[in-house]
Amino acid sequence: MNDRSLIKRIVLTVWLLIGTFLGGGVAYADQGPAIYFTSDVSSVGPGSEFVVAVRIDSSFPINALDLTVHYPADLIDIVRVDNTGSVVSLWQETPRTNKEGFIKLSGGLFEPFQGNGGDIVRFYVRARSAGVANFQLTKTSLFIADGRGTELEASSLPLTISIVPGAPLSTTPSPVRDTTPPLLRAEIIVSPVDEKTPFVAFLASDNESGIGYTFMRIKRWFVWGAWQEVSSPVPVSSGAWTLELKAVNGSGEETIEILYSSHGIVNKMLMVIFGIVFLVLAVKVGILSYKRYNKKK
Repeated sequence: MNDRSLIKRIVLTVWLLIGTFLGGGVAYADQGPAIYFTSDVSSVGPGSEFVVAVRIDSSFPINALDLTVHYPADLIDIVRVDNTGSVVSLWQETPRTNKEGFIKLSGGLFEPFQGNGGDIVRFYVRARSAGVANFQLTKTSLFIADGRGTELEASSLPLTISIVPGAPLSTTPSPVRDTTPPLLRAEIIVSPVDEKTPFVAFLASDNESGIGYTFMRIKRWFVWGAWQEVSSPVPVSSGAWTLELKAVNGSGEETIEILYSSHGIVNKMLMVIFGIVFLVLAVKVGILSYKRYNKKK
């Protein structure tokens, strides 16, 4: 896929996400899609490490999802969220854990998914304390590829992992070091809702270790601002004329792409021209004033 086709798909998916999550009809199917968890273990000892996958089955073509996962943060630690090979092409926000034990999974798909066993994410988990660890979905919104973004509430079932003192320790294989930088493509686009507000639409992907973080910083004049974590799409700050995007994969490898805002460049050029004109006029006025002063003498 060439860059032009890829950027076009990014832009289409961005507006799909914006339109989908702003509104759309809601449908409830008796035998609709299902979101569920899978794991190779059901009982482990404290200190064990294991993997929990979130998957989707759907007889409908799905092109966006908005899910929330809850897990017992007092019993387990989510060591890593792996989105390698996910059906989600463009994350509205990179999946992150929090102290309350919630993880938001929200994004769009370049190719609508229809079938069974579609991977969404995998959680690498460490059992910390004895107890019963329940993984459950508190939000299961899916959106059909029907041109209207019709919403479906998927069915779901919790996954229970018993953490029992004396139970065998479970381990996960150490991931192979990924030395390949991630793929990063980006473009500045104009909102069809507000043409005065440009956005940066970008796609970051990595088939080996997944995307860990995406950052952006801007340059208003000659000094870069601080890196800030972002998700696509990102509004372009007023006065920014150069932007730098950075994608970091699960192994810490980085890719950086620089973009130039034509709107910001024009504004800066106008300001520079105005400054030069003002300076020239000030010099001329100064020279004339000096000559008049000398004549009076």
